[in-house]
Amino acid sequence: EVIESVEANLKKIRFNFDLKGGRFDYNDLTSQLKNLKNKSEDPNVWSSDEAKNLFQNIKILENKIEDFNNLEKSLSSHEEFYKLLLAEPDELLIKDLYKETKNTLEESIRIRYLNLMNDEADHYN
Repeated sequence: EVIESVEANLKKIRFNFDLKGGRFDYNDLTSQLKNLKNKSEDPNVWSSDEAKNLFQNIKILENKIEDFNNLEKSLSSHEEFYKLLLAEPDELLIKDLYKETKNTLEESIRIRYLNLMNDEADHYN
């Protein structure tokens, strides 16, 4: 049934994104970003060989945080809508929600792999 597929998609999105910490530890990411931005304000940053890496890392963290925020909003919205549909089922709306959760799941997988690749690339820098 479609409603079970919606629930399965929501679980997979949560797993891919790990909203409770881990790879997408929001507080850690924002702290890292703040520290890097502070370093970038140093007037001597441009005389350093590390300037390029510093700004690349800032961009990577900004993208991760933006991904986090977008997925968190989508997941929250989907979960609220799911709860409403459990209370008052509507087959057309359930199908729409399934399509939306499927799209969000695909996006969460894409973002997860991009972030894994970024992390791997960081080890080689």
